[in-house]
Amino acid sequence: MVDKNTHNRSQSDEPSQVRKHYYLNQYVVIAPRRNKRPRPKSEEVLSQKTELQPQIESNPSLYEVPNEEGGWRIKVVANDYPALSPGSTRAKGAQEVVLETPAINTPFHQLSIEQIQAVLETYQHRTHLLRQRYGYVSIFKNHGPQAGATLAHTHSQIIASEFIPPEVRREREVLTEYQLKHDTSALCDVIRWELEQDQRAVAHTRFTTTITPYASQYPLEIWIIPNRQSHSIVNLSTEELRSLADHLKGVATALGGNGVDYNYHLQEGIADEYNHFFIKVIPRLSILGGYELNTGTHINTISPEYACKWYQKHIKTPDVG
Repeated sequence: MVDKNTHNRSQSDEPSQVRKHYYLNQYVVIAPRRNKRPRPKSEEVLSQKTELQPQIESNPSLYEVPNEEGGWRIKVVANDYPALSPGSTRAKGAQEVVLETPAINTPFHQLSIEQIQAVLETYQHRTHLLRQRYGYVSIFKNHGPQAGATLAHTHSQIIASEFIPPEVRREREVLTEYQLKHDTSALCDVIRWELEQDQRAVAHTRFTTTITPYASQYPLEIWIIPNRQSHSIVNLSTEELRSLADHLKGVATALGGNGVDYNYHLQEGIADEYNHFFIKVIPRLSILGGYELNTGTHINTISPEYACKWYQKHIKTPDVG
């Protein structure tokens, strides 16, 4: 008989590997060591201080935004439980944690617009740097236990990999084909169409449009889109970042202020002339069932039209841009 504890200990010592599906153009990262990472109790909320805080805060800094007192305003550190690492021969990459404020008891939606803008500027810096070394950079936030957060301190994560995910490549092909055919980006046309429809446009300002997309996969799914086609967050101006931060704070306040866990990720795609960067926010109000897992087709129990009205009720009109 196999001793489960012994088996788990030996497996958790195995290095990560990037593996390809037998016959599909699909990759997976096998990362047994991530079983060692701490997991929050279901009742833990992001505003609580835990024993994890001193450990992550004391990690060597990869990048810092200083504050006026000589400390740090935002700090980037290496992930203690990486799926990908620079020294790996079979799962090469980088995995970083962005500590979004030194204030432990402050959840993301309570950060100021200026602080969220500084977080976005940190994304700019890390994306520019990591793109010089790796093929693809993924930036995302897990807010709350239901969204996969394992730290109480508000933070986001960056994973850079040598391989470009096939789904990203496929999306790039579609966006390229669309722009070559219509001489405009698909997202620019989405903005125009949604404003004409006037059913799912949550907020529209000079630099940014926020919508609950027509074919939302998830309940309360929402997109925050720069009006100007920008190939990457790296290409956004200071004014555009400020506007993006304003919209993002509104969405985070609507969700976090109502106890809804969520993920957001930067839809970077492949940063060429056909990409149109935006931020996709996915609330975690449902769990994928058998049909979704079997077919890849999601069942969304909240219409985007209702979601738009819900957000408009809970979001203060953006102040800038």
